[in-house]
Amino acid sequence: QVLFPNEFLPALDLLDRKLVTRFRIGIEQPVPTTSNNATTAALDVQMQDSKVPLADNTPDNSDTVHYVRSVQQRSSRFSTSYDSTTSYEVRLRAWNCTCPAFAFAAFPSVHPEPPKRKTLEWMFGGVSLGEGMPPVCKHLLACVLAERCRCVFGECVEERRVDVETAAGWAAGWG
Repeated sequence: QVLFPNEFLPALDLLDRKLVTRFRIGIEQPVPTTSNNATTAALDVQMQDSKVPLADNTPDNSDTVHYVRSVQQRSSRFSTSYDSTTSYEVRLRAWNCTCPAFAFAAFPSVHPEPPKRKTLEWMFGGVSLGEGMPPVCKHLLACVLAERCRCVFGECVEERRVDVETAAGWAAGWG
């Protein structure tokens, strides 16, 4: 709370309300249709243990996108009952959130020249520019906590495996 006095508690609130959804984008793995007993038994054992991931679950997976539903309702005369909430797209690798708070934090009135970096390892702030504190919002911080502290916040995130077409629809705002 010392590092993020304005974002930490709202980020925990988003996780507590289970408003974060992790999208794993890719082709779904087909279920074998053969009646081979060894294959079926192995698949049954794998399906019973839901805590064991079936695919690569590394936090730096480039095919992962988070969507965070907003707590606040839209206030517009054009909104309808089914379209009353906003979802923000969060990409941790690019260190980006589509919310207005992140845009204002990312583009201040004065911005220093970016330093030259040679390593591409994960770091807080992603590929952000500058040497100071990277821009952050409550949505981005909630997703970082969910990815980096999975043993604590793993149950607070809904995970979906989607194909590319569904991911494109969400990115276009058709959710």
